[in-house]
Amino acid sequence: MKRVSIRSRVLLAVDKLHKKQQIPITAKSIAVAAGIDYRQCLNALNALHESERIFRVGKKKSSTWLPMSCELATKSAPIELERTLNALCAAVVASGSGHGRYRHG
Repeated sequence: MKRVSIRSRVLLAVDKLHKKQQIPITAKSIAVAAGIDYRQCLNALNALHESERIFRVGKKKSSTWLPMSCELATKSAPIELERTLNALCAAVVASGSGHGRYRHG
């Protein structure tokens, strides 16, 4: 049986989930799809992000992930894409249409 690294499993899971859902993916769903521990998944996602193989949208626990192969990545530079997606997420949170924990009033 061939041994596959955790980073490879995470990268494959990100690609597979993105093709299926066409939206940024949470670390929790990636961990389940890759069949690994959540903490291992976070470490692998951060390493892949630092090596510019995937994009992170957002910060800390609210972050979601996209593969480099997504259509947005091929049309603009990685840094510009990450800024754009972060701005979109901030706009959703500010409008109150995000998760229930962000709604005020």
